[in-house]
Amino acid sequence: MLLIAGIPRLVGAQGQPPPAAPEPPSAISVISRSLEPGAKIPDRRPPIEVVFQDRQRLVDPGRITMTLDEADVTGFLKIAPDRVSYTPPSGLPAGQRRVQVNLVGKDGQTLQTVG
Repeated sequence: MLLIAGIPRLVGAQGQPPPAAPEPPSAISVISRSLEPGAKIPDRRPPIEVVFQDRQRLVDPGRITMTLDEADVTGFLKIAPDRVSYTPPSGLPAGQRRVQVNLVGKDGQTLQTVG
């Protein structure tokens, strides 16, 4: 052990500090999503779904939100403990769409944004 300015520091074989410990896996992992960025979808009413793993049960299902082309569609979501889905009620116009899903914790903080 090497003592520098009163702070103990472990030193590796090359005189370098040991590597930092790897970060633990995120509490929230996105497993899949039905629409990948840039994908061409022929269906004008495509089901939009995000499947996630919530290892620590941090997500508050009542606070999950979704926007489609910046329009809030949260009130139309189907929410399960491990997924959120939405199917547009009418055909979408041709062109690029923007979908954003916010997985929000019980404390009101956004845990993960998928978009």
